[in-house]
Amino acid sequence: MIIFLISDENNNRAIEVTHTTPSHIIATFTAHGTVSGVAFASRLPNGNTLLTDSNNNRIVEVDHFDNPVWQYFTNTRPGSNPSPLPTRAVRLANSNTLISDQFNDQVIEVTSSMVIVASYGTINDPGFSSMTAVDMNAPYSAYVIGDYTGITPP
Repeated sequence: MIIFLISDENNNRAIEVTHTTPSHIIATFTAHGTVSGVAFASRLPNGNTLLTDSNNNRIVEVDHFDNPVWQYFTNTRPGSNPSPLPTRAVRLANSNTLISDQFNDQVIEVTSSMVIVASYGTINDPGFSSMTAVDMNAPYSAYVIGDYTGITPP
């Protein structure tokens, strides 16, 4: 059976639905009702689901029972915009998480222990430069080419 994982952003959830007519919701992910603005969701190789909880400035990984097992808040960093609205987060093959931290004007790579190991752009400093290490302006999405990109395996 084909199943879709959908980020239902303004309904504050990610849902798994069947590819049938009519379709049926078979799972809902809300981190027990705490997410707001699920801008992106992806199924991880371990079966958990990674949610971009945009309005709460958080990336949260939930297990099959919707229990949060990992989270990272992007607005608690020094110099952060109070509401940076992260828009994408993907788990990389090295187990780090790549986050598009939109209104902090950065893309950051975070370890499972929440340490930033790479950043592109200057935190909360929008602009344009030919060097991504200097300026970005509200990056919406970022992926590592050839790495895991959020596609749910069959």
